[in-house]
Amino acid sequence: MMLMLRMIHPCPLSGDTAIDPPPALPPGFRALPGGGDPWETAVRAAATGAEPGSVFWDGAHGHCRAAFVFAPDRPLAAGLVLDLGALALFDAIAVLAPPQVPVHLVPPDGLAVDGGRVATLRASEGPAGPDGVPDWVVLGMDAAVGVRVVAPGRTPDHTSLAEEGFGDVTPADLLTHMCRHLLGWIEAWREDGAAALAKAVAQRASPLVPA
Repeated sequence: MMLMLRMIHPCPLSGDTAIDPPPALPPGFRALPGGGDPWETAVRAAATGAEPGSVFWDGAHGHCRAAFVFAPDRPLAAGLVLDLGALALFDAIAVLAPPQVPVHLVPPDGLAVDGGRVATLRASEGPAGPDGVPDWVVLGMDAAVGVRVVAPGRTPDHTSLAEEGFGDVTPADLLTHMCRHLLGWIEAWREDGAAALAKAVAQRASPLVPA
């Protein structure tokens, strides 16, 4: 049986986190301090045997920055991981969005709300064995949640959840919802394959937002 994540209990962040309370992640994920740069922290940790399901994150400065560590047991390319992450993030933001606020993916690595980019994703994989299965894969996400400190009109193609009426949504809220939807899309990939994920991404994409 293919297990992308080892089932473990959620673990609260250490006391120096910028977000209180910490994210209540579903079973299979464990929240860990990102050390200022969750992506770099996760890649280093994955390369040295980090627990699969570890989620290194930081919620400072109005952003939700997170990096997820996967331990695949079948070939898993970074592009497919981007699809999984994009669909999970799309569903998380769509659930939290106010009525009538449009949410679209901007392939290959972005997400927009009401025509303005709010998030980007990236992925990296470790060395693969003879069977093509990488030792680890890391998915990274950076989403603007709070109001951005920019001069009016300087970044018209970018926005944040707060600026689009998402109310009291916090970085911890967004991360929790994304993890829940990520589990669902991993199961969809297991059952329906990569082509189904690519089709789902295309259905949620907007050609109107600049790449």
